[in-house]
Amino acid sequence: MESDFSTWKKKELQDFLKKCNQPTFGNKPELIERAKGAKALGLDINNNAPRVLDDIKSSLLTPLGENLPSPSELKEGWSSNCDQFPDFTHKELYNFLVLSRHRSYDASEMGARRQLKAKVFYQEGHISDIKCHQISAKCSHCIIKCHCLPSIPTKDKKKKPAYQTWVFLSKVTGRVHNAECNCVAGLKITKDECSKIEMATREQHKNPLWKHVRRGRLTASKFGNIVRRKADTEPDNLIKYLLEYTPSFTNAAISWGRDHEQIAIDSYLIRVRESHPPLTATQNGVIINEHLPHLGATPDGLIYCPHCKPYHGVIEVKCPYALRDLHPLEAARQSNFFCEVDSLGRLRLKRSHSYYYQVQGQLAITKRTWCHFVVWTNKGMEFEIIYWDKELWEKHHVT
Repeated sequence: MESDFSTWKKKELQDFLKKCNQPTFGNKPELIERAKGAKALGLDINNNAPRVLDDIKSSLLTPLGENLPSPSELKEGWSSNCDQFPDFTHKELYNFLVLSRHRSYDASEMGARRQLKAKVFYQEGHISDIKCHQISAKCSHCIIKCHCLPSIPTKDKKKKPAYQTWVFLSKVTGRVHNAECNCVAGLKITKDECSKIEMATREQHKNPLWKHVRRGRLTASKFGNIVRRKADTEPDNLIKYLLEYTPSFTNAAISWGRDHEQIAIDSYLIRVRESHPPLTATQNGVIINEHLPHLGATPDGLIYCPHCKPYHGVIEVKCPYALRDLHPLEAARQSNFFCEVDSLGRLRLKRSHSYYYQVQGQLAITKRTWCHFVVWTNKGMEFEIIYWDKELWEKHHVT
């Protein structure tokens, strides 16, 4: 069948989406849009597009089931002795950089131009300080690390002149198991691709692709955990949380929030439309800013209101479970609540709370300047207008 989804029958669209591991509910126009998004992202099984990246944990697990350490964990034991390097040839390099689909979003061999340029950079002297670590005598793989100069030198003196690059190699065959670099340039994405991802990840946690797109990215909901970490606290648990090494879970509070989110939005719309009748709130998927491809945000809705300047904002909803039977203003008088009551008796999100950093991240990534922060309980609904804090963002954001 051709990819003109408008001519497909509903059953054909649902079968296509099922093969793409996408939701199949909704009316035909919704199914058509979802199918277009799945096709654009290469999720259909009938083309040669790469699959979505596997769980990050699998990159540290060898074919024999051995758990490999992160190179950053190995402080000692590195050697510059080339005799310790496995028999690694151009064949293994080409197989990983060009033919291996899991490592890139390039759709074909001919599309892997950036990978093929790597040899040129090596010949021009971009690689230095090559070292090897055997991990252990029994381990089937070793790690090769080096410093790599960027293809375009930076004038920013705050940035390190070289990136850290490492690769896991089989000691026996020289086959590349995995490779990483701390340069974020490889995450470059176009504005059109950002739009397609947003469209294809709607329904958020109900959509399997939503989790895949977020995986490996720093999302706004985690910004507070990053900023608030104390310098003397080991980062291990935070890294596991950020990279989702630990399995996700659902508890009573999470379920309560999800079950009542739409009720909260409906209550908010009734209230705000008393003074802003044309205001609309639309559902969104994962939003990625083409200039910040390593970040992501999923606000609870995108707002448009011709009465407001600028017209566009976001909405973030919180439905607290523990204080669900208190009015938001009453709950805000509790010392352990994430909001407080200001001098005018209005709800105010505590600026030291993780939710505040979440909101600021959402505004920066969506390029919007205001957020309606909604708090809903069984006893009522209140919201605060929070504006983008440029100074705070520039203080904590690292490019």
